Amino acid sequence: MTFAGPWSDYRWSQVAEWTADYPPDRFCHFVHSVPRGHLEEALRIARWQGAATIYFTDRTGGRGQGDPWEAMPGYWDEIVSRLGTGVSE
Repeated sequence: MTFAGPWSDYRWSQVAEWTADYPPDRFCHFVHSVPRGHLEEALRIARWQGAATIYFTDRTGGRGQGDPWEAMPGYWDEIVSRLGTGVSE
């Protein structure tokens, strides 16, 4: 995993140079708090940074808000339709 955290950090993140030496299937990104209107941008960032496995969610973490990874994102069907049949459900 080369990224796990909030959208506010991910949108400005940069991939480490050493990752260019490895295929995308070696990298995954888990990003929470991604607004529905930014899904396309998040997908572009993941592709540009070479992550083959991604998990985006609109759920948030933080004080009293629970674990953002414990439930499917509210826009799950939209993610599946954008990515196609390569999505694991």
